[in-house]
Amino acid sequence: AVQKANSLHAAEAKAPEPAAPPKPVAETKAPAKAEPKPAPAAKVAVAAPPKPAAPKASGGWRIQLASVRTDDAARKLWAAQSAKNKDVLGPLALKVERTEIAGKGTFYRVQGTGLASKAAATDVCTKLKQRKLGCIVVAP
Repeated sequence: AVQKANSLHAAEAKAPEPAAPPKPVAETKAPAKAEPKPAPAAKVAVAAPPKPAAPKASGGWRIQLASVRTDDAARKLWAAQSAKNKDVLGPLALKVERTEIAGKGTFYRVQGTGLASKAAATDVCTKLKQRKLGCIVVAP
């Protein structure tokens, strides 16, 4: 049995390699008579996720539009001003910063975040001030 196994291994080692198989018909330049491909199911059955209105900027500098008494008022103010000033505020993300002011209570700062530099923040504030909106630059 051992000799037969050794003979088989020797035969395998000495066996010539088979010739390359012929090219499949699909690779020839003749037109294939294949069935039409169905549309991908993902495009038909699944809706694409909503895209953001504008890409969000990155950076630590911010601008502040106002300081109001409630979180809800801060979000409404941002929504209204960013809709009216999409060209300036569109790339920014809202940050509502809660702060306690001694003797006055809680305030919510309405800030736009994601500005890469002080110059970029100053540019945004300059444009908003030209439109008669309050704006201050906030350092990171």
